[in-house]
Amino acid sequence: MSEELIIVKQLPVIEEHLLNLAGKIDQQVEAALSLACTDSTVNDVKKVRADLNKQFAALEEQRRAVKSAVLDPYDKFEQIYGKCVSSKFKMADGSLKRKIDDVEDVLRDQKEANVREYYMEKAASLYISPTEIPFERACIKITLSASEKSLREACDAFLGRIAADLAMIEQHEYRDEILVEFRQSLSGSQAVTAVLNHHRQIEEERKRAAKRTEAEAAAQQHAQEVQAAVAQQEALSAPTETAPQEAPTPVQQEAEPTLKATFTAYGTREQLGGLKNYMKENGIRYE
Repeated sequence: MSEELIIVKQLPVIEEHLLNLAGKIDQQVEAALSLACTDSTVNDVKKVRADLNKQFAALEEQRRAVKSAVLDPYDKFEQIYGKCVSSKFKMADGSLKRKIDDVEDVLRDQKEANVREYYMEKAASLYISPTEIPFERACIKITLSASEKSLREACDAFLGRIAADLAMIEQHEYRDEILVEFRQSLSGSQAVTAVLNHHRQIEEERKRAAKRTEAEAAAQQHAQEVQAAVAQQEALSAPTETAPQEAPTPVQQEAEPTLKATFTAYGTREQLGGLKNYMKENGIRYE
């Protein structure tokens, strides 16, 4: 094929006098901008502005007409070119690409299968479970340009690092906890740091809890001491009450025997009456 199949017979000829017009536009613009805009001249300035806009609108209309005249022939040519040329090449390119992709997908899948198989064997030799740490976590990109040798070396590097981290973790005090963290990050140093920080936080919390308990106990003891002091002060300042005394227990005396005395009394009526009353009051029986 030759580019001579497309020949431009004649370029559109545009007759223009823009350079001559530019000088006139400069004069008009300069004159308009030199006008003083005041209360008395604002209407004149508005009229000059309207005239400039009218001239510009007329020139814009001519420009659009020129553009249409120039582009219309090209638009028609581009339609014919697309139908007769570009659509055919694009169709052929898409068809060939699909065929190439189909073949390359098979080659890429085969290469990935070979590398996966190598990964499984290498992991088993290092006592690494491919279930816990599958091939996908190695993030090895399989491309047609990468050789299987380089991809296997990438597997070796990844699994070697995993094996070294696992050996280090095996000797650690917090082995089980670190393994849990390690399976998330696949970084031995990060897993150890995370677990140590976790234990440090637990210890700090334990110390804070112990301090809180001590502080609460001290506060409670202080409150009890204050309460006892207040009670003692109130007891000292309260008036003293005399405790009621118990009545003395009467001493039982042995009953004296009743005796009989016979006598004759001499006295006045008043004296004899007093003697009678005395005997009554003292329980002296008489006849």
